[in-house]
Amino acid sequence: MEVGPAVTRVKVGQLVGFGPQRESCGTCEFCTQGLENCCVSFRALYDSPPHFDFGGYATSITCHENFAFPIPEGIPSELAGPLLCAGVTTFAPLQRNVKPGDKVGIVGVGGLGHMGIQYASAMGCKTVAITTSASKEGEAKKFGAHSILVSSDKAAMDAQKGTFDFILCTASGKMDVAAYTNLLKPRKSFCLVGLPAVDQPLDFLPFNIVGGEKQIIGSMIGGIPAMKEMLEFSAKHKCFPQCEIIPFVEANHGFEKILSNSARYRMVLDMNGFRASKQ
Repeated sequence: MEVGPAVTRVKVGQLVGFGPQRESCGTCEFCTQGLENCCVSFRALYDSPPHFDFGGYATSITCHENFAFPIPEGIPSELAGPLLCAGVTTFAPLQRNVKPGDKVGIVGVGGLGHMGIQYASAMGCKTVAITTSASKEGEAKKFGAHSILVSSDKAAMDAQKGTFDFILCTASGKMDVAAYTNLLKPRKSFCLVGLPAVDQPLDFLPFNIVGGEKQIIGSMIGGIPAMKEMLEFSAKHKCFPQCEIIPFVEANHGFEKILSNSARYRMVLDMNGFRASKQ
């Protein structure tokens, strides 16, 4: 690592990580509130030219110190990367919307969902994993779920109508939004963090929202304060991603596992051997 002369927040030799965001204006109403992820000047780590000449697979990066996050002791370095993306994506909306004792549903037991389950449980919530497959029960409970709700079981879904304080949706496919908003208590929220394809709309029935004054909301990663709090919370409560570590040269194999839905649950590329081969 090299640091510029004005850098004060990190030092050479310190283990740091980078999340999906690498730049914001720093002066707008959102940046001054610690909501840099909502800044209209948001620039992503993954941007390609003309914004930046780096991608998500670069072996080096130049970044403002505000977006270089020291990794707390207790977080294994190979697990830090997914925390800075999937971790903050699920932690931030839960932190804003739930309190101990709330009944919280996590839709999907996957790359995002397995982190959401851990955080909701560690926050003292009655955590329910909502999944299409009953076979995920063992894994969901291992991550801290108190129970599961199979979304394809209409009788089970009907039995829990109006009982949830918050639902975090980490699923990325087409879904029946009404099936989930029906589970909410009045004036409670269904929050999207998992996204379908950009050209695939989600439909909902207005009455399912108006009746009970419910909300459909979204959340995108988190600002600088949320990122720091997520890292400290993860270290304290040992909320870590379940990862498969593979050499960089096997990246295509990792993509194949993701596309076949067989990744459990994050594929992490080990760059060490790749960097050595390029020297």
